[in-house]
Amino acid sequence: MFNGSHDADRLGNPAETVRRHVERALAGRASILLLLAQDVADASAALHTWVAPLLDRDDDGPRYTQVTGLAWEREQPGGVLERLGLDVEDPLLGLTEGRRVLAVSEAGDADPASLQALSSAVHRLGSTPVLVVLTASTAQAQAGDLGEIARAHRETTVRLDRLDGVGVQGLGARLGISLDDHTARRLADHTAGSTAATLELLEQHDPAEWRSPDTPLPATAGALRQIEDIWLADPEVRPLTEACAAIGSWCTFEDAAAVAGLGENAGEVVDRAVELGALTTRR
Repeated sequence: MFNGSHDADRLGNPAETVRRHVERALAGRASILLLLAQDVADASAALHTWVAPLLDRDDDGPRYTQVTGLAWEREQPGGVLERLGLDVEDPLLGLTEGRRVLAVSEAGDADPASLQALSSAVHRLGSTPVLVVLTASTAQAQAGDLGEIARAHRETTVRLDRLDGVGVQGLGARLGISLDDHTARRLADHTAGSTAATLELLEQHDPAEWRSPDTPLPATAGALRQIEDIWLADPEVRPLTEACAAIGSWCTFEDAAAVAGLGENAGEVVDRAVELGALTTRR
């Protein structure tokens, strides 16, 4: 396994492993690549960043097919191929001509029998490799049948750990973006080291705007959805979090409560906001 979170050189190791695996597969050697990630968004970001460019770099059309949202069932391990849209007797019939790679994501709930069925099917897929994305629940299972499958494919296993500041700089470099140490550390803290969230912000914003420590970093789409869920769960938390955002990074909860117009129960609202995750630091 490779850890991509500690320095720029090591960040390149997972990408290099993926590149070698895909190019071997395009040359006619099918196999399974396991991506162990904290969540499916990070794994999908890795597929988007590392795999797709390798496959779509020529002019003969797309070669990349990603299948998501699979329901894996222990009782029907043979049904895995059908869920992938492949013919059980001849899996190649189910693949669009010219598409060489089939990526299976959101496999966090895959049981050993289903994975074993998929592993066996790889040997009948000719030049088509299968990329299996294993998310947190599966990545943590290192014992039993599932652990044996992971160990059997250890040479093509890539571990995607949370990014630190140097890891963020490495990811930025892959996108042609230069980040100073301070900005990279801020971004790593802001996204909790998520590859997907970091990639989203780097692609949609100009990092030069974040060099001042007083400039708030933009929220990711996932963070906005989480805040919306919190607001629905507790409407009183919304004015408090909005007040904190308006005041800025040096906001105290007391100031925010005053701006939000909270009364005697301000302390209770602050406690609930912290418990729900809307506010993460109490000063």
